[in-house]
Amino acid sequence: MLDYTVSQGGQSIVSDLYMIASDGTLSTGFENDFALYASQRLPAPVDVSVDTKNIDVAFSITDGVSIGFDTAFDLANSISASTRGSNDAVWEGLQLIITAQ
Repeated sequence: MLDYTVSQGGQSIVSDLYMIASDGTLSTGFENDFALYASQRLPAPVDVSVDTKNIDVAFSITDGVSIGFDTAFDLANSISASTRGSNDAVWEGLQLIITAQ
């Protein structure tokens, strides 16, 4: 999903979200999803030079992450009727914050 945008603290956070297969390539469908990868545009450039003495990297998370599962789920035995596991994941509010001094 490209250009996924959420508003957090009055700021638009734009991310590109990818599903990755177990061999490290981009997933071509739910059946081979293995991991999530996201890249995020910073709202302003961070200048790093030979004079930089400190870099802070932080994550701000609001509303967390939603993960979807197959609707066929056996609650009594806590097992999915499918062995695929989750079939959807959406970041609700994750912001990467980088500062350099």
